[in-house]
Amino acid sequence: MLKSVPEYFDFAPDEMNRVPIWIKFPNLPLKYWPLKCLSKIVSVLGKPLQCDKLTSMMSRLSCARVLVELDLLSNLIYSINIILPNSATLVQSVVYENLSKLYKHIIIIIIIIIIAITIIINYYYYHFFYQNVSMY
Repeated sequence: MLKSVPEYFDFAPDEMNRVPIWIKFPNLPLKYWPLKCLSKIVSVLGKPLQCDKLTSMMSRLSCARVLVELDLLSNLIYSINIILPNSATLVQSVVYENLSKLYKHIIIIIIIIIIAITIIINYYYYHFFYQNVSMY
């Protein structure tokens, strides 16, 4: 999914750690599948973007599936407590699709950034140290 970039986009970490991820809610009761209910449930995890076609048509009854914009630096939630109209609590499990693949890419990017920062620090340390040391 593509996201439009504002004219003056700042590549700050706050913007770069938000990614769209498909989330499944296995065995979610059908009465919580309407868009308004799903949106409230999903908003606990992140910003709801869209439902898949089978969820919106209630065709696949095994799970509801929603695309959510997540902040990957925040803690992931693997279950949600839903208060039912009779005051009982439904503990709903949350399954993140393809998250392990995404984390592998993020780890590689983090390693590259750490190496780049180390090189930059060493470069400035070397130049600062040797330019400020006078030889007698």
